[in-house]
Amino acid sequence: MERFFIDLTQAEDRGQLYDRLTEALPLPEWCGRNLDAFYDVFTGEFHDVRIFFRGESVAEENLGGYFSMFKTMCQEASEQNPELEIYFQ
Repeated sequence: MERFFIDLTQAEDRGQLYDRLTEALPLPEWCGRNLDAFYDVFTGEFHDVRIFFRGESVAEENLGGYFSMFKTMCQEASEQNPELEIYFQ
């Protein structure tokens, strides 16, 4: 199983959130910088993957409601794809 550790403590806006994701994850070329694109990748492209996000409270403070939507998307994707596990710390 592949494991990815992503630090969100420096993600002060949406752009920086997507910067962290694209730096850490093996994304297909077609992946856009939006929730729908990441949902598609998480549910269709990732197999035997665990993602650990660090800095949840800082990201919530910095990104507000958008981070809540991101977390919901991650939860829904991991429910749809049993080969994907996502953890927030």
